[in-house]
Amino acid sequence: MNQAANQSAWTEQLRAVLPKPLGNACRVAGLRGNALVVACEDGGTATRLRFLAPDALAKLQALAHFRQLERLELRVSRHGAPFQPADPSTA
Repeated sequence: MNQAANQSAWTEQLRAVLPKPLGNACRVAGLRGNALVVACEDGGTATRLRFLAPDALAKLQALAHFRQLERLELRVSRHGAPFQPADPSTA
């Protein structure tokens, strides 16, 4: 349960550093070593995020929990359903 709470908090932090439409199409799947694993709704979202990754990574590294990050690992979600915003009031 703690892992799920962490992923939710990390997703909110990721979404805060990304443009809103893009952020809502991404969620944190976990941490793997020095990489933040990010699940994207589709290949187009992953491609857009790949171009923004250096800037997003720099902004995340400014946060205490993400200082050790060296890269983002992007994955395309296999669930097929759109992601829900972390906070429904921001939809």
